[in-house]
Amino acid sequence: MRGCLLQAATDFRFHALLLRWRVRVARRILGGSMEIEQHYVK
Repeated sequence: MRGCLLQAATDFRFHALLLRWRVRVARRILGGSMEIEQHYVK
């Protein structure tokens, strides 16, 4: 049980970091467009 929870927490943290990284890259590519930022924040 504990192992499953730990795995889920690790996966969540990994996906959160991945999402943040993709947002940063997209923002850089598109010159910091506010439209893109709002799309990802939602």
